[in-house]
Amino acid sequence: MTEVSGLRDKIQQVIEAAIAAEMADHGFHGSCSKGFIGPGNASEADPLPPNVWVSYPTGRVAHEIAHDRPTHHEPVAPAVEIFDKWRREIPQNFDRFNHVPDPDGFKGALDTLAGIANGLAAGGATLTGSGKNAQVAAGNIDLTNLVSDLQKEVATYNGRAMEALDDSYISRLDEVLGGQHVLASLLGVMVAGEQQIWTDIRSQLLVVAENARRAFQAHADGGTNPVSPIKIATSLSTVLGLFTVHPAFKIGSVAVSLLSTWLTPPTPPAPLTSGGANVNEIHGKLVFALSELASGITLQENALADCAQRGIWRIDHEPAYYDLSTPSEFLGASRNEYFTGEEGPFLRTEGLRARAGTVQKIAGIVNQISGSLAGTLDRSAWEHNPAIGNGADGCFPAYKELHGDLSNLLARAFRALGEVAERMVLVSHDFDRTEGQIEEDLRRYARQVNDPSKGQEVPYGY
Repeated sequence: MTEVSGLRDKIQQVIEAAIAAEMADHGFHGSCSKGFIGPGNASEADPLPPNVWVSYPTGRVAHEIAHDRPTHHEPVAPAVEIFDKWRREIPQNFDRFNHVPDPDGFKGALDTLAGIANGLAAGGATLTGSGKNAQVAAGNIDLTNLVSDLQKEVATYNGRAMEALDDSYISRLDEVLGGQHVLASLLGVMVAGEQQIWTDIRSQLLVVAENARRAFQAHADGGTNPVSPIKIATSLSTVLGLFTVHPAFKIGSVAVSLLSTWLTPPTPPAPLTSGGANVNEIHGKLVFALSELASGITLQENALADCAQRGIWRIDHEPAYYDLSTPSEFLGASRNEYFTGEEGPFLRTEGLRARAGTVQKIAGIVNQISGSLAGTLDRSAWEHNPAIGNGADGCFPAYKELHGDLSNLLARAFRALGEVAERMVLVSHDFDRTEGQIEEDLRRYARQVNDPSKGQEVPYGY
């Protein structure tokens, strides 16, 4: 957490304006920097006392013009009490906002998640330009091509065992990676939303404080409140757009339309006014405005947490879209079941080992993404005063739960792909292969997989 830049000075200005306003109610005019001039106390001996000058912050009383000349007259205003009152109350009003999360603290996780979400976009990736000028316009072009080519090859295989391989794993790859892309995008939206909340609150705190200062000062000057109503921003109405324009997130995809149905931004509060007929009313509106800011943070963090829970619900109730590690006949069949009918001779070929190399390459990309995801779980960036927002760490608990679910899904996908690749090699050798030989084959055939975007640097690519 860090201080809000400029807020400490602005609070001091509010204090001084509030003091000037209440001193004016007692007939004293001036400022904290120059002191206040107003009537002294009358007495039987002196029914028409002269004005006196009162210094701030000490409350020293002197002649109204010659400030170095003491006077026996006391001011009618309880100056020191007024000074102490506002120096105590205004900082207390802002106390919960003195240190708030730094928006820059979310940048690392946001950058990584944008890259991860783009890296998992294995469907619809496109290129712009041609030759040396070709660039990835959207999604993970390498992963897209690897998955697409693998699916085309395996779809031509016949037989019960290969159909089980295709149905359980290969044909589902783009769908499952797409589901995980949505979840990674949701994590990114949560980080972008939390970051925007604290970006907004920093500017809004300064606006609320400045409007309070102007309202107090207008009262002190005997004028009317010149301040326009404050419209409290609600970050979440634009947060999907904020995430999808991130430089590392190049694909809008189905994730945007889906997340827009999961994320329900709270209703913006009514505009806040800051003027009042007296000092207490102006102060009351300041207190109310700060309370509305705190409530707005709570509503927005709750909306982000609710969005995460919708994603978690989908994982639990529709696992086929997110989890590749479903039980499969391909992994569990006995040796004889692979070589019945037409597929027998076909499976004992180098072609199947080459396809296993592609599966292994895809597994490596998934594992790389999984490793990057681990670095996006930092609670400290989310911590704030529990008097504002949804607890001391906002929606981080929901973020952590969803983060854990996606981490497990990626780990299970990596393991499943590894098991499939090993089984493909073992089957191609008619089950006559040791673990060490299988590993060596996979390394060799993975190296032989062609780079789908040769000459380009694709994040989480070949």
